[in-house]
Amino acid sequence: MKKLTYLAMAMTASLALGLTACSKDDKDDNTNTGTTTQEERNDIGKAMESMSGVVASAMSPDGFMAQVSDKEFVLSLLPPVLEARNVFDVKELTKDGRFDYQAATGSYVWDEESSKWTTSAGENISLSFPSNFSSENNCNVTVNGYTDQAVTIDGHTAYVPTSTSAVFTKDGARLATMNFNATYSADGMPKNVEVASYTKPIATTTALSRTSEKAYTFTTTSVDETTQSSISISAGFNVPENKEALEDAVSDVVVTMSNNGLTLAGAIDAKALAELVKQGKRPTPSDISELLDIDVELNGTNVGKLKMEEGQNGIPSLVIEYNDGTTQNANVLLNGVVDMMTEFDP
Repeated sequence: MKKLTYLAMAMTASLALGLTACSKDDKDDNTNTGTTTQEERNDIGKAMESMSGVVASAMSPDGFMAQVSDKEFVLSLLPPVLEARNVFDVKELTKDGRFDYQAATGSYVWDEESSKWTTSAGENISLSFPSNFSSENNCNVTVNGYTDQAVTIDGHTAYVPTSTSAVFTKDGARLATMNFNATYSADGMPKNVEVASYTKPIATTTALSRTSEKAYTFTTTSVDETTQSSISISAGFNVPENKEALEDAVSDVVVTMSNNGLTLAGAIDAKALAELVKQGKRPTPSDISELLDIDVELNGTNVGKLKMEEGQNGIPSLVIEYNDGTTQNANVLLNGVVDMMTEFDP
């Protein structure tokens, strides 16, 4: 399991930086050396504003909650789920370390008068309950199916999930969905993992694929269905045997963000990032700027670079430095990302 731990460290560090900046592979060098007009600046500002929602959703629980669109649904879900502990015999359902999905299936309906669940037979696990301001069971969580795979970890047999899906609705409207599929080698190392999720209005697909014994590719894409803003990240990973091997663990980090003709793209120095992790150092704005080479493109034309600077009172600040030497504040892209970045602890 140590290999998985080091892999997780490498992925966490890379994504922390990758989601703040945006990188690319092979873009053309179509460069605009003229002055960026005020109209173009306004367009860029509006596009960054639209981007910020999907960035916040991808980066923080607060952003996730905001994108759910109806916090009432999330808050109303918690009491029935806690009460569900009295419906499911967890020890019996997980006997021998394996989740017995079939034993858990059924329809569970919350009875407001008795404050208890009523149950009936069903092919899946369905929980119906009222939202905070409703006397009717207008919320539903349904888990459709579950499969697993036996693996051997440190000489012991364990069961790891290979597929499941869930749907969350309120008043019949879908608020969120999740689909999970995975395969593993006999020792528990993942071969392929894919998670497709939807939380209004963000759709995200994340996948991990094993390309050789010690190499993986990671991809994730999030799209805001309202603004059509998108974030896409892909990276190559080598499974490190120990902490010292972190320097060569991450490679080929590619990230893009786009909205309304605005594209942010650059490159991440993965080795330098790994060195920060090895040193136990929290990245500063200066560190991040040295790691990143980020292009700003408008309708396919390069108009400048995205940079991170040390602002007043030590607060990091994002700016676009245009080709004519002028700048534009880009902090709207952060939406709490900087706080997470500066507090990142390897």
